[in-house]
Amino acid sequence: MRYFLLLAFGALLIAPSALAQSDTQTINVTVPSVELLDVIPASLSMTLAAPATVGDSLTATDASSSYSVFVNTAANKITGAITVDAFDEVVLYTSLAAPGGATSAGQKRLTATARDLVTGVATVQASGLGISYTAKAPATLAAGNYSGTITYTIADE
Repeated sequence: MRYFLLLAFGALLIAPSALAQSDTQTINVTVPSVELLDVIPASLSMTLAAPATVGDSLTATDASSSYSVFVNTAANKITGAITVDAFDEVVLYTSLAAPGGATSAGQKRLTATARDLVTGVATVQASGLGISYTAKAPATLAAGNYSGTITYTIADE
């Protein structure tokens, strides 16, 4: 009887481990391509200063804007264009600071045709990158308010 109890007790200890099983599951996670650009502030006002000398143009500069970029792909560029006819006479230049590993094209005149402003943007997350503007107008331009919309685009190079 003692042998039988010992055998039964041993079977109880072994039984749970004999019933245990395991299985595996493969999981695939897809990371989408991300190309985000955010310009701050959404609106900017500049007042051109009167020239000191007759014949000089009216000018203004501003460096209070910035942008953030988040890209997890390679070989991107940031372009800029302005959409308004008034900026044929009011000439607007912009320059964007480049995030790490990218190259700024320096100061470029904005027109209706998109221009490369930053190239070589790849796998980066950066914020507070500076945007500077210079506006110029001939002294003969009629007084008034001129506005336009600048479109910055991040795209494949």
